[in-house]
Amino acid sequence: MRARRRGGELRAADVAVEDGPEPDRPNVTVRRARRVDPLLCLRRLGTIDDRAFDAAERLREFIERSEAGVGGGSWGGSDVRLPAHQRSGLTDRMLGARAGVRTALAKIEASCRPVVLWVVLGGTLDAYEKFVHMRKGRAAEQLAVGLGQLADHLLGALDADRDRAPRIRAAELA
Repeated sequence: MRARRRGGELRAADVAVEDGPEPDRPNVTVRRARRVDPLLCLRRLGTIDDRAFDAAERLREFIERSEAGVGGGSWGGSDVRLPAHQRSGLTDRMLGARAGVRTALAKIEASCRPVVLWVVLGGTLDAYEKFVHMRKGRAAEQLAVGLGQLADHLLGALDADRDRAPRIRAAELA
């Protein structure tokens, strides 16, 4: 999509627009927009397979578990206030999840880690390619390699008899 006045390029939409009946008034049609997960879009388009999607989801779960919870008070703070000497730091669960994230990322080639993290955390391939000034299509190749390595680590090595499309070797990307 192009901006008309400035001639610049806008970010591709990551929302899905749907028309449907309003819950309170079924005779009235309303248009709704909801955010679309880039991983689901990539799986639907065939850029990544189910195995790579499952590995990315597991990495996302590790990352979410490693983060501290945020309070949900009406003014943006936590409703529960504790004195400094009673506050707990990182829990064992958080430390275990952080170790899982570090181990998983160590199994991905260094050149593929940024794009894998970008997409797992909700970014699009087009936005990544623009951000790092990369030619179109290169990020998809790196993502496929990185998620393949992540899947091998998190989900186990592939069975020899499993019929899969050949993966791009890392040497071909350099």
